[in-house]
Amino acid sequence: MTVQASSSRSATKSLGSAFVNLLITLVICIAVLLAFLIAPLVALGLAYLAYVVWRPRSKKSSGPAAPGEPRQPGTASHGFGAGAS
Repeated sequence: MTVQASSSRSATKSLGSAFVNLLITLVICIAVLLAFLIAPLVALGLAYLAYVVWRPRSKKSSGPAAPGEPRQPGTASHGFGAGAS
């Protein structure tokens, strides 16, 4: 009875299958990278589109708004930013 001490055949890939495996890996990495770069831009575009569609429409008035009463020069100012005088 004989015992074989060496391994049978080593499991190596051919050059063509290694190249195809490398090419598939690179394509997958590029696709994932582009997806992560483009996804935020798509999300921002969709959010802007939703803002444009759902924002309230401005109501057109027939004339300009009436301004407030003009301030008299002799009256005292009060409130924040009125100063010391």
